[in-house]
Amino acid sequence: VSMAAMSAFIVLLTKISNQETILCGMPVAGRKERECQDVVGFYANTVVIKTKITPDLKFTQLLHQVRQETIDALSYQDYPFEKIVEELVRERDPSRSPIFQVMFNFLNIEFEQLSLAQVSTSHLGLERYNALFELTLTIQPNGAKLIGEFEYNSDLFKEETIRRFTEAYRNIINQVIYN
Repeated sequence: VSMAAMSAFIVLLTKISNQETILCGMPVAGRKERECQDVVGFYANTVVIKTKITPDLKFTQLLHQVRQETIDALSYQDYPFEKIVEELVRERDPSRSPIFQVMFNFLNIEFEQLSLAQVSTSHLGLERYNALFELTLTIQPNGAKLIGEFEYNSDLFKEETIRRFTEAYRNIINQVIYN
């Protein structure tokens, strides 16, 4: 599901940017080394997925490409993103992310209601006032549905534009499912 959702996002990015090559960031969390598995804390890194789309590419081919690019990128997940930036980017523009401007985030966990005696809890979404990237799509399972949320740089995009992106993304997903 996550690869299909990301592939559809890549299709959207290709359509709105008119570019054939898309560099998309993806956060990765986890610990591969046994000696780190008992250490308390959040281990997260960012990998870059590079995808090239040609006009004749079928969605299933794109899906396989995105899957392979993701597998390849994950093999480097232990290499700190900051080190990659140091090696690849000679001059940095502090107003933008150094390697990619869009992020895809698939949260493969569902938030569960915490139940404590005489205490009730609820999940609060936090509002961010500064987008970290030009455009981020976060997808999260919620029962049998997937919930998506776009975060965007309001200096670059208007709310109406993001609504059109949302509708276009929904249409891409529907085309994949029903064709």
